[in-house]
Amino acid sequence: MIGAATAAYFLLTADYGPDYPNPPFMWR
Repeated sequence: MIGAATAAYFLLTADYGPDYPNPPFMWR
């Protein structure tokens, strides 16, 4: 589950850039 959330987070940041709000499932 964590891997999927991390992948989705990186996909979102790649699409919207580093200014995109961090989602609650950020695992960094």
